[in-house]
Amino acid sequence: MTASGLLDGAAVSRAACACFATAALAGAYLIWVGGWPIFLLGVASVLSGWAYSGGPFPIAYTPLGELFVVAFFGVGAVCGTYWLCSERLTPASIEAGLAVGFLAAAVLLVNNHRDAIADARVGRWTLAIAAGPVVTTWIYAALMLVPFALLLPIAQALPRGHVWPALIPLPLTAILIYQFAREPRGRGFNRILVRTVQIQSLFGLLLSLGVAL
Repeated sequence: MTASGLLDGAAVSRAACACFATAALAGAYLIWVGGWPIFLLGVASVLSGWAYSGGPFPIAYTPLGELFVVAFFGVGAVCGTYWLCSERLTPASIEAGLAVGFLAAAVLLVNNHRDAIADARVGRWTLAIAAGPVVTTWIYAALMLVPFALLLPIAQALPRGHVWPALIPLPLTAILIYQFAREPRGRGFNRILVRTVQIQSLFGLLLSLGVAL
């Protein structure tokens, strides 16, 4: 919005503060239900959300962005929800959080890999820049494939659940990894970005349905 000139920086900052305040207000009820662990998770989430692109050392400008995505979009989100429902954590909930988080981190990695040259010009040092294109491809492959490997321990921990439908996107994932390795940096990665999001969504949906049914 700022780069396109639709909004100035002050307006975007006010909108960000309003979003944080709304989330914190909604989180007050969750804290009442889940107690101090949810309070700590909420505070950490707000601080990390601000620190991701704000502060003296924005996380988005470092190789740690993907790690924070795994922590908050994966483990924090899944385990926090599980805690609210059961007031406990299990290995399966942590493994499911990691699976979801790795796929979310893969989305960010595609974005950073696509923009690596432009980001380097403005002083950003993302994981894609630090690792280089070859290692980044291997990291992307790991982020995309490890969630499928985690289905085995999740299935062992939840014998009444049926996690195997989440394997359906695996062939598409293999094709996407191949495309990632062959595609030159540029607009072509927009398609890979969209398809990564689609696989992430499909995996999460099928895993949730399998466990619930």
